[in-house]
Parts: sequence; structure tokens; C-alpha cells
Amino acid sequence: MNNDIFEISDVLKKYHLGCGEIILKGFVNVDLKDNLQEDTIYTLSTSNDQIYLNRDLRKGIPAKTDSLELVYHGHMLEHLTYVDGMAFIKECFRVLQPEGLLRVLVPDLELWISNYSINNAFF
Repeated sequence: MNNDIFEISDVLKKYHLGCGEIILKGFVNVDLKDNLQEDTIYTLSTSNDQIYLNRDLRKGIPAKTDSLELVYHGHMLEHLTYVDGMAFIKECFRVLQPEGLLRVLVPDLELWISNYSINNAFF
């Protein structure tokens, strides 16, 4: 597999961000592990359907603009600061194709919505 981390979005159109130990087939699974080389793609199966990319997502999502069909992240957003979280959400929209799908799972969505409405600083 090509090791250019932005070129992979030409081939794989679904990203699982902040994946932890949950590796989804058919997705580029992205998280940061201290024991692996950063910004490196790892193939976890012989059929190339389990891809892991070791990256600090505070540096941005490693995909081309308007390239992805689906971005999923579960229980990641709450670990970012407010500023990093807003930058991260903007990155999610940057990499999504028009009509692309963003699926976000957080433990307390009401808290995030409340903070948004108070600050009114989403974009």
C-alpha cells in the first residue's frame, strides 16, 4: 500500500477517527499510539481490509479535501480542548465530499450543544 497518508483517501473513502482498539474493516482507522511510528500506515490483515494510520489528529485529518464519503468518530471529541475540538470538526467537514456523512458519538451531546449555543462560535 502507498505510504503517502493523504493519497490513501483516493482509494478508501471511510475514516474511523480516534479508533482506539476498535479496527473497522473497509475503513482507514486513525489513532495515535506511542509505540508506533507517527504518520505511518499499517495493514493489519493480508486482505488489506484492516488499515491503521498512526496520527495525532490535532494535526489535521490525513485526507484530501472533499474526498471522503463517511467520517466516524466515537468517544473522541470529548478528549479534545474546545479549541482543538472546533478545529477538528472543521477538518471533518473539509474532508467530506458534498453529501458526505459525519457520524459523531459523544457521551454527553447536550453539554456540547449547550456550549455551542452559549459561545455561538462553531464556525
